[in-house]
Amino acid sequence: RDPLILRDFVPIDLWPYVHQVRAPFLLLTGSESNIVSSEQRDRLILTIPDARAVTINGAGHIIVHDRLDDFERAVREFLRDHGL
Repeated sequence: RDPLILRDFVPIDLWPYVHQVRAPFLLLTGSESNIVSSEQRDRLILTIPDARAVTINGAGHIIVHDRLDDFERAVREFLRDHGL
């Protein structure tokens, strides 16, 4: 990964809005990514009523590039579980 990717990163505090999410929510994280911490993941799951977190082993932040099949499987399972 390009170490300069975070050079211009400007964090935005979205936590004041997270509690407003009412739709089923899927959070996918890559095991090799440090963008979303386990603390942030856990807080999100506790805050959003119908949230699910899935960690994709061997993936970085851009999961669809690193582990496309695992990404697709996780999304399809989530949609199926929600009747979509």
